[in-house]
Amino acid sequence: MTYSSIFGPLVGVPQVSAAALTMLQTWLPTYLWEIERANVLVRGTIPHPPTPESFRADRDFLGWQQDECPTVIAVVNPTGETERSASAGYSQWFEIQIGAVVIDETEETAELIAGYYGTAIQGAILQNGSLGGISQRTEMTSAPRLEFQDPDERLGLQAAATFEVLVPMIVNDRIGPDAPTPAQSSQYGGAPSAPFNDWPTVRTPGLQVQAEPITQE
Repeated sequence: MTYSSIFGPLVGVPQVSAAALTMLQTWLPTYLWEIERANVLVRGTIPHPPTPESFRADRDFLGWQQDECPTVIAVVNPTGETERSASAGYSQWFEIQIGAVVIDETEETAELIAGYYGTAIQGAILQNGSLGGISQRTEMTSAPRLEFQDPDERLGLQAAATFEVLVPMIVNDRIGPDAPTPAQSSQYGGAPSAPFNDWPTVRTPGLQVQAEPITQE
């Protein structure tokens, strides 16, 4: 991933969550269709997330609405120690838990669909591990696990898998505005809320060389 801003990358939990969810919105339906094909299921057997709000970032897998199910939830946190490179700033591993919450009229059907969702999430994340370019490396640390959302009702299940992704640069402490205040920076955009100008484009000046004859004395 490249950055043209003088600030460089500013990456944290929200950006990693958004990258994972954007990738899943793009690819998850295709993986669900492939599971139907591979298991000789009638097309449409596995219901898809019904609304854009069915893909969400949260702190756990409990913040869902029934009319948005199946719901895909991403729970993201940094994990391990931050690593610093002398030239490229700071890199960080993030733990990404992806859970799909499925509600159905029968326990058997809910369990089956949740299992299919877990398998689809597993494939989508690992086979598109760059997450749109934000991740340099993606590993699965826990295969999808099935658990009841409410053990008393036993109708809603979640399938949750855990991954770790390496973001090669979350911030670079060797770049950024070098001025006491924003207005004193050469890239200042003219107002505190205005975007800073990009790095100036380096141009190669045109040179004219005039040859002089060499004379021998």
